[in-house]
Amino acid sequence: MLAFYLTVGYPSQMHSDSAMKLLLGEEMARQFTLLPRDWYYVNDIWLLSPNLIAAPLSFLFEPSMALHGVVDLVAASLVLWAAYVASRAIGINGGLRLFTATMLATGLSLAFAEMVFAQSAYSAVMLTLLLLAGSGARYLSSSPQDQVNARTRRRDLGIIGGLVLISVASGPRGIATYVAPLLFASVGLYLLAGRNDALRAGAVRLGACTLGAAAVGGIGFLLLLHIVRYLSGAATQAFAGPAEAALHLRLAVMNWFMIFDALPPAGQKFSVVTAGIHAARLGLASVLLLLPIALALRVMHLRSPALRFLVLFQLGLILSTGYMLGFTNLLVDEVVGVPRYVMPLVPIAILIAALWLQEVREHARPTATHVGWLVIAVALSLSPQQLIGTAFARWPQLSAGLRTNQRSPLVDALRQAGLHRGYAGYWDANVLSILSGGDIRVAPILIGASGLPEPHRYLGSERWYSASWADEPSFLITDPPMRDQLSMPALVALLGPPTRNLHVGEYEILVFATNMSERLSFAVAAPVVRPRVSPQACAADLTITPPLQPVRVRQAGVVTVHARNDSTLRWMRNYAPGFNPGLRIINANGTTVADLRGILPTAVEPGESVTIPIPFRAPDTPGQYRLQFSFVAEGEAWCGDLDAGWAQADLVVEP
Repeated sequence: MLAFYLTVGYPSQMHSDSAMKLLLGEEMARQFTLLPRDWYYVNDIWLLSPNLIAAPLSFLFEPSMALHGVVDLVAASLVLWAAYVASRAIGINGGLRLFTATMLATGLSLAFAEMVFAQSAYSAVMLTLLLLAGSGARYLSSSPQDQVNARTRRRDLGIIGGLVLISVASGPRGIATYVAPLLFASVGLYLLAGRNDALRAGAVRLGACTLGAAAVGGIGFLLLLHIVRYLSGAATQAFAGPAEAALHLRLAVMNWFMIFDALPPAGQKFSVVTAGIHAARLGLASVLLLLPIALALRVMHLRSPALRFLVLFQLGLILSTGYMLGFTNLLVDEVVGVPRYVMPLVPIAILIAALWLQEVREHARPTATHVGWLVIAVALSLSPQQLIGTAFARWPQLSAGLRTNQRSPLVDALRQAGLHRGYAGYWDANVLSILSGGDIRVAPILIGASGLPEPHRYLGSERWYSASWADEPSFLITDPPMRDQLSMPALVALLGPPTRNLHVGEYEILVFATNMSERLSFAVAAPVVRPRVSPQACAADLTITPPLQPVRVRQAGVVTVHARNDSTLRWMRNYAPGFNPGLRIINANGTTVADLRGILPTAVEPGESVTIPIPFRAPDTPGQYRLQFSFVAEGEAWCGDLDAGWAQADLVVEP
């Protein structure tokens, strides 16, 4: 397994999501909580399962490439263990269990291997699906009258309930990936049980367990509101009609075949051997995609309750994944080019194929077609162009590859220059923080429409855009695409010219003597939509104190707000979702020229008061402006628009 992991080449191509997992695990360990302050959880970073692997190890190791490798190998070991447990639970025996393990362990392709061995945030999805499939199939296959299996049945229901609870608490994707397919399978089995009362009763209990665990997960972890906001807000805004949905689904089907390396790279020259390999892979991918659908059409004729459950579970997973891919923006942005969210369909398809072959062998004579596809699948999994042959061929280079990363020269340059706090694009920032072992903290930024850096909203503002950085120089790392978007004249006008310019490969490091987060006022807000928050929750006594003297154009300043919490809710200091201090700068024509956010210095209980400083940058045009302050429920509404009142003051901007 270590050879497989290293062969993927992933240690030298560490992804930003993997780095984010370690940074969140470090913060869990530092704050000793599952919900660290100042993190935005409705995103990929809040995948609870891999972070629960990273967090305990973060007590023992600093965030580094070594920790990255340990976490990924632990996660991969759990996936392979889950594959063994699932194949045993559903009744696969002997050689077919070896067939199942071979296909999963070798990965079928480098793309699939990366999912299993090199990305614990996504291998956790496979781990969960395999355990749900195995536990559900075994629960429905055992007889409720069998007292010997009573403890096993209770344990299976407990496993399903616990996994669903954690998955729903992890974010909205748990609903689509786990809850919806389980409910689909439960309802399908209930309707198709015929005279099998035991199967019908088992389906009812399975559905009730799933619904109950999902409700407890959402309420118990205080994330149900986040899920509702996310699904009813940003997710549904992406729907643009049948044409776009059809395009998304075509991409998803194409990505399914990419998983198996069935689509040859553009410009590849074919030989008889390569053409045969691609044809075999295309056939294998087609069989694994269509077999569950074909079996679903004759599900009443399937003898095994386990096979019935797996077929309906896979069909529900296909439907829910298809909906998410086609009609929301939750998944499509990450499917194009990297089929991560089609990938979880593969292990269930392999289990179905193995169990179906076993049922054919037990109740009928296997045909040449059955045997042929079995031989092709094993041969492709073990083919020299895949991981086993490649791993041993590359063995002398493995130890060097573990220590190499394309961004390592950047870390060396920053250390030599004595730089420890700065900013870079999202894909570079998190990885640099891990490569440095935590010695250098790099916050992710975007280049906005104005040509100036803006914060990336995946991280909490206090940790990454803190005013405590003011006592040392800050740096900005740019690559060619970022330099094309960056407005250097505007940046120099705000921060002054860089004190140093360092070049490392295609990267340029700009060093400034000032604190970038303070000067740039990293507080650009997302659009605010759908008023649903209650005005009573917004009740507050607000007093705003603007700058005492007129400010010059583009000059940095601070607005101070004194706020007393007159509501019945606690104001959390986390960033969205939640209440955030919001400041608008409005010109004489009534147009909002700046839409800023502040940071609550602490949580505020009902009846308590707090003073909130909000940094701002004066507009580019001189004139009279109006400052409007209120709290905002991100993704919902400004409290000031719900008759809760605004705190207002005048601002004079001079040339």
